[in-house]
Order: sequence, then structure tokens, then C-alpha cells
Amino acid sequence: MLITKLLNYLLMALSIWCSKLTLKVYIEKAEKIEVNEFSNRVFERGISKPVEDIDSYCYKSSKGDDIVPVNGTLLKKCDRLVAFAEAVYSQMHGITSSDLKEATRNLYKELNQEEELKDVVNYLYGRLEG
Repeated sequence: MLITKLLNYLLMALSIWCSKLTLKVYIEKAEKIEVNEFSNRVFERGISKPVEDIDSYCYKSSKGDDIVPVNGTLLKKCDRLVAFAEAVYSQMHGITSSDLKEATRNLYKELNQEEELKDVVNYLYGRLEG
């Protein structure tokens, strides 16, 4: 069950990562804004713009509108989870350093605060410890 959850998160992260095509966006006034890949944004009629309430756009896109939301907050969680899984599995296979161990501990502390990730994070960290 936990492995299935992890694989689902990893697949979601991969599909979102593949969709991040642009880091520079233009809002309606043609004002150039720099954003990063973890910014919540929507593509509407071919134009990308940053948004704060991504959930309302996710609902709209499910109604068949021509809106493509990019949930940067979720993308960041997936990215951090994948980094954590990579660090854990690297150490399980004998690749280790003090920096990697410290990064793994820091990611564990960070991700263990996320209620929806706790089970997966604790499972992975337990495999490393046990």
C-alpha cells in the first residue's frame, strides 16, 4: 500500500515535471514576470499567468474550460519527496556521505510535517534505519 502511494506520487511528479515548459510568464498587460517551477500558475488561451488560488482553477479545468493549471505547491512537495526517496535508496545501496545523511535527515524533518506524506516518508526512513 505504501509503495503504491509512493509510486503514485512519483508518477504525478514525473508528469508534472514533464509539463513545466516555461519559467517566464506574461500577464495580460504584457508585463514580463520571472517565476520559478514551483509557482502556482495557469495557462489560459496560450498565456501563462501566476495565480494564488490554484484550487479554484483546478476545479474550472475539470469542467472542460480551456484552462491548464499548474499546481506549483504540489509540484514542490512531489519534487521534495522524490529527492528524499532518491537519498534513502542511495544510502540503502551503499552510496553515502555526511552531506547526503544530513540532507536525508533534513528532508525527513520537512516532509514528516506534511500530513498526506507522513506514511510514505516514515516507511522510507524506516527502511533506511532498519
